[in-house]
Amino acid sequence: MSDVTFGVKVPEELKLQIDNLIKDSGLRTGKDFMQSLINSYVLEKTKESLPEVAEDLKELQSLTQRIDNI
Repeated sequence: MSDVTFGVKVPEELKLQIDNLIKDSGLRTGKDFMQSLINSYVLEKTKESLPEVAEDLKELQSLTQRIDNI
């Protein structure tokens, strides 16, 4: 599947904030940042809709963060 362009009009301040977040995230591209953002959103919604797995997901996030730091 080929990539498509996605764009929205935002105020200049928001654009600068997004650019800084992408830069600070360490991700290479805006595409990678958007994918990470969507993954985080889906994960949080899953925690809300399935509270019985919320603690397991938090632990998994913690372990994944430790692995990334190493």
